Amino acid sequence: MFMNSIPSYISRFLVFILIMTATSIQSREVWTKIATSMDDQSVFYVDDRSIVRSGDVVSVLELVNSKSNSRPVSLRVSRQYDCKFKRLKTLSGELYEGYFASGRPISHLESSPTQWKLIPEGTTADYVLKTLCRTE
Repeated sequence: MFMNSIPSYISRFLVFILIMTATSIQSREVWTKIATSMDDQSVFYVDDRSIVRSGDVVSVLELVNSKSNSRPVSLRVSRQYDCKFKRLKTLSGELYEGYFASGRPISHLESSPTQWKLIPEGTTADYVLKTLCRTE
């Protein structure tokens, strides 16, 4: 009954807005906590929907919230993990003021991927590697 009293062009516009809102919400990252640093200064998250496996390599979007000089910052980074050789490569990233990349960008990581780096045993990166490379 309510929709009958609204002109059709307005109701079509409202439907369009609802669809656009739902689409934009679905396209945002959904961060899942995966680890905390030993000193409790940094918390590591991954976007489960960004995980892509290709052979022994896992690509993922990560976010690290930490305190730098007692102010909150976050690093949003795209990485690849090599499950076979236990190494990682950073593809791109940005450092932000505020947690969850909510503030203004402070700096950008280099635009070309880094070289593969071996992951030391017992580090947070090692834990992330083991979690992402688990076969279920």
